[in-house]
Amino acid sequence: MRMAITSTSQVTSANEDDIDSTPDNDNGDQSEDDEDNAEVEIDVVIDLELEKSIIGNSFLNAGDQTTFQIDLVNQGPSDATGVVVTDQLPSGYTYSSDSGNGAYDAATGNWDVGNLAVGELVSLTISATVNLTGDYTNLAEVTAANEDD
Repeated sequence: MRMAITSTSQVTSANEDDIDSTPDNDNGDQSEDDEDNAEVEIDVVIDLELEKSIIGNSFLNAGDQTTFQIDLVNQGPSDATGVVVTDQLPSGYTYSSDSGNGAYDAATGNWDVGNLAVGELVSLTISATVNLTGDYTNLAEVTAANEDD
């Protein structure tokens, strides 16, 4: 994402007459010699850092409850907007509940974090029951943000 910044400068006074401009008239006419602007484009970038862990025992049996915790921090240098993390539980788990910042949709696995200021940390915990069979590899990934990460 790029953002343009415009800076305008103007001569506001002079001791002598200026034959081709009127100092301090700020009429927006860039053809006058007393006023001009420069436009600079800057990149708006973020650095999202995601960490996922299992709370409690990582050696589980079918029927046991387990809790996954996802921590997400924006390391900057810009604020992050439109952030979504996807953590779709694989077939080896049955969703029980969740808690934390933002909104988690168990059907899609999408955690809508929204906006994240520089240095801000948000967390989500997902509780699930371990199934007798299935895939037990549970991955989380940042899948959307309005800025370049």
